[in-house]
Amino acid sequence: MELGKVLVACGWPYVNCLPHLGTLVQVLSADVAARYYRLKGEDVAMVSCSDKYGTPIEVEAARLGISHKRLTDKNQVVELFKKWGFSFKNYTGTENVREKLYKPE
Repeated sequence: MELGKVLVACGWPYVNCLPHLGTLVQVLSADVAARYYRLKGEDVAMVSCSDKYGTPIEVEAARLGISHKRLTDKNQVVELFKKWGFSFKNYTGTENVREKLYKPE
């Protein structure tokens, strides 16, 4: 069965701390699905976003005495995603809906 266009989305990783295996599990699962559908010839858009305002972020920023922006800018996962070669069509942040943090294509 041909699907045509497929959207693969994964949960937003919190960037309240340095990335760890838990940060990657949901992204890795989505990437596997996106690559599978691409191998089948489907037009796939894999998208996600960094949550820059969630409660864990606000709590950690308050604990460190810094702004949430400073914390999330410091703990970006984008470089890690690039290094691992995740196949995002678009990866952005909740701070700016037009900002594209990672677009490999």
